Amino acid sequence: MQCISIPQLKTPEEYAKLPPLEKERYAVSTLKEILKLNRKRGVTIKQIEDSTFFHRNTIAYHFDTLVAKGEAYKYPPDSRSALFFPNGNLADPILQEDITLENKIYSVYLMSNQYGNFVYIQEKEVGIDGSVDVKGGIMIPFDERKKFFEDLIGITKLFNLSKSKLET
Repeated sequence: MQCISIPQLKTPEEYAKLPPLEKERYAVSTLKEILKLNRKRGVTIKQIEDSTFFHRNTIAYHFDTLVAKGEAYKYPPDSRSALFFPNGNLADPILQEDITLENKIYSVYLMSNQYGNFVYIQEKEVGIDGSVDVKGGIMIPFDERKKFFEDLIGITKLFNLSKSKLET
């Protein structure tokens, strides 16, 4: 099994003494750091389990959350031995445009990784304190973007025709 890079970890004893919320924050920040350190080749849950004291279920739960929030992706998406990556190294997208609607920001990125080129749409929510929280995202293969957006326009037209049903 290929070795992975991991950051300096607390000892299992130090971790065990943390309050539950701090344990969760520590696990998430550590897993994000592991993803960043291994961004080129990805990591599996098994690799992290073998290299840290985190339980497989803890790793899987937090990776599922990171994937749902669009902060990581899983390849292949339906595999038990999937590789996890930070989502597109978003610190350096090819192009980014933002659309703001009320308290939401939809960041649309053109990005590339070892699996191809993608349009990535990330939903962010702006809190009352001005903080921005990632809520989710979708990746669309670049070659499928035209069909996706044409279908979205078609759905919008259907919604417009059905608008009167909403106002009752």
